[in-house]
Amino acid sequence: MESLISAGERKITITKLCKMSDKRLNDFKYRFKTMGEFVTHVLEYELCNNLRENTAKDFSRVFYDILKEIYSRKYYYHAVIGLLNTGHFDKRVEHKIDAYHKIEKIFMMEIEEYVKSTGVLRMRDVRGCASHICSRIQVWWTHEFKEDPQTIFQELRSSLDIVERARQEKY
Repeated sequence: MESLISAGERKITITKLCKMSDKRLNDFKYRFKTMGEFVTHVLEYELCNNLRENTAKDFSRVFYDILKEIYSRKYYYHAVIGLLNTGHFDKRVEHKIDAYHKIEKIFMMEIEEYVKSTGVLRMRDVRGCASHICSRIQVWWTHEFKEDPQTIFQELRSSLDIVERARQEKY
């Protein structure tokens, strides 16, 4: 997909993706069913890779690095996220909600993992922080990444501080 986007392909279709990756259309349909599900998997994969690359850092630093990486590839991410707008209206809404929830779940799991080794954070706080982070990122991509990563990071500072303080607290 990245090579299609880099080549300036205006309309990315499942057929073009299959042709580019030398995969059969039936294989794609069996694994992902729709373009929206494929895009959700791509976003999950990108986020998980970024999180796994930076496990030695504190959560705030890892998160800032993710923001910078997204911003440095904003044209790619804009195109990928734009693919969530394919299909019928109800399917587009469903794909966007599904992508949001899966990304939120990744952040929730990452926050839990980060805090559990040394601190404690109530589940509602984990969910609240993950939801705040995910909501702001969604607004960022909706507005075509107009703000820089530093601005987004500062806007999310309160949630990130909750996570960092919880890690420092003892049981």
